[in-house]
Amino acid sequence: MIVDQVSETLQIIRSLARQGRVVFSSHAEEEARRSGIALEDVVFALARATKCGWQPKAQTWKVKGKDRFDVTMVIIVDIQDDLVVVTVFD
Repeated sequence: MIVDQVSETLQIIRSLARQGRVVFSSHAEEEARRSGIALEDVVFALARATKCGWQPKAQTWKVKGKDRFDVTMVIIVDIQDDLVVVTVFD
């Protein structure tokens, strides 16, 4: 993946999150709940994401960002019309 594409994707992820255009899969909601992660913190971390990388096997993006308490989390997303959170973990 070319650096420009990753940078552009990171901007798209941040923008969609800031617009509130985030949808959670049932698996992501369950994993967040199990890990004690508030869904608002996931959106916060996506809006301020610092890194992302393409996962060709899964056809998803692995995103890193920090929540309101400066805790780093990893969020797996699929970019469609909205940002679909596939799963989340800290």
